[in-house]
Amino acid sequence: RSKDHRSRLQQTMHRTQLFLTLCAVLSPAMSFRLARAGLREARRQQTRSLRLTPLRGGMSEDDKVFYALGLNIAQNLGGIGPLLNDKEADLVGKGIIDALKSDTDPDTPLNVYGPKINEMVQTRMAAQAEAAKAAGLKALETAAEED
Repeated sequence: RSKDHRSRLQQTMHRTQLFLTLCAVLSPAMSFRLARAGLREARRQQTRSLRLTPLRGGMSEDDKVFYALGLNIAQNLGGIGPLLNDKEADLVGKGIIDALKSDTDPDTPLNVYGPKINEMVQTRMAAQAEAAKAAGLKALETAAEED
């Protein structure tokens, strides 16, 4: 009976995996959302201790309020974080800080670089969607070979 139960469980798991893989392959938007959610969660776990460290230090309650405001602003940026490497994230942070201090660089006008921002984001999102689609196809092929 245990073997029969295990066999049914494996069949159910296989069908579920196949269904999820098909969904990911047939819907690039869905696969992109899943990939983005996975990247976002990985980044959250990776930086969790870093985000909490300043709050444990010698910050006053007022400091914590402003630090939390910074976290809120970062969360409102949406899913852009996984599209950036560390240097690029630092530059985005510098741009935000400069704008908050009204100390922006006149050599980088937004009307010139704004369209380049859109192009970069679209290109990187498309690359992530293609990678997720390729992973889905590979999983589908692997599942088909197992049958």
